[in-house]
Amino acid sequence: MITFQTLSPQQVSGIYARYMEKDFPVPELKPLSSILRMMEDGIYLPLSILEEGEPVGYALLLDPPGGEYLLLDYFATFPEKRGGGLGGRILEAMELYLAPRVVLLESEWPPLAPDPVMAQRRLSFYLRSGCLEAPVQSRVFGVRYSLLALTQDSGHLEKVGPAMEEFYRLMVRNDQVRDREVAFFLPQS
Repeated sequence: MITFQTLSPQQVSGIYARYMEKDFPVPELKPLSSILRMMEDGIYLPLSILEEGEPVGYALLLDPPGGEYLLLDYFATFPEKRGGGLGGRILEAMELYLAPRVVLLESEWPPLAPDPVMAQRRLSFYLRSGCLEAPVQSRVFGVRYSLLALTQDSGHLEKVGPAMEEFYRLMVRNDQVRDREVAFFLPQS
């Protein structure tokens, strides 16, 4: 059985140093200080993921109070736990745990990724695990993303763009930086 526990700032700092710096490419990794600031501001939900009571990974979500949506900012299983369908089981449990809110996420767009094969594997994993791809993409600090919603209700897809814009208003407080580094657009066919 998959369960979740909220992490303390000290636990997040430990996970950041031990795992996140290896699990995510440098352009995709926020500074630890930004993550801790959002936790302090009450808009960030850091979760330890447990299976049968044993830690198997982590999920860090932007969680604006009263919002209909959350952003799965970072999600990984520990290296020794990868494979065997654990990630899909976690997403299924996460969808139930956070309901009725809907989890949104970004997955690097394969054609422009430094490692297109890995980016396609990741995107395919999310699609197999119950996510729907939104009709909007983003470019954030030079990285292009496909945007997804962990739901089978396609009615949420029209709201992904506006929800993501709101998330980035919370995460990137400097208007000039945000206007320069964060963009949402319809993908070209």
